Amino acid sequence: NKNIFGGSIMGRIGLVAFTSFLLIGFWGPRVVQRTTDWTFHHLLFERTRQTCPKSAKNLLQLSKLYSGKNRLMVQRDLPRALELVEESRRADPEFCRVHYQFAYIYLQREEPSKMEPELADALWCPTTGAQAGSLWQRYWQLVLSGQVAPENAGQPPPSREEAIQRQEKLIETSQRKHMRMQNRRQRSPAGGQQESAAKRNEL
Repeated sequence: NKNIFGGSIMGRIGLVAFTSFLLIGFWGPRVVQRTTDWTFHHLLFERTRQTCPKSAKNLLQLSKLYSGKNRLMVQRDLPRALELVEESRRADPEFCRVHYQFAYIYLQREEPSKMEPELADALWCPTTGAQAGSLWQRYWQLVLSGQVAPENAGQPPPSREEAIQRQEKLIETSQRKHMRMQNRRQRSPAGGQQESAAKRNEL
């Protein structure tokens, strides 16, 4: 039998079947691999890291996974999480979203002296400001109630006045740092472009 385009119908069916077989053989393993990557988020981010090793956002996402924010996907590994968020900061020193992740890791490691300034800095980041503010309030309630153990063994917990003074000093220091960064962007010849890029990074 001939169709209107010439050639036998059975021959064309065979050609379509053969082409389909080749496409399935070529793309099948790649589709399975990509599906596996999406199922296991850390594999996807690890593969992205191979192609974009300086992506601050990707490094931050990997750090979040290893810090235990998605325990179904990867076992918690705080040293690894800390290493990755440090890489993210080196890749983009003005990427403000890393502050909250540093605070989250240091909180789990029970290192309040490192956690507190990072959490204060996270308050100024548009992306993390709300959750940082919530954690800030909860954390200082625990401090004031004596439920946060001092890092140095045998050291007494701070008094209410000392804790309030510490909060005020942290906020003041963080605010000055934030203002210096804003002024630096405005004075830069490409200040407008840098500020726009910084805002995109905060999303």
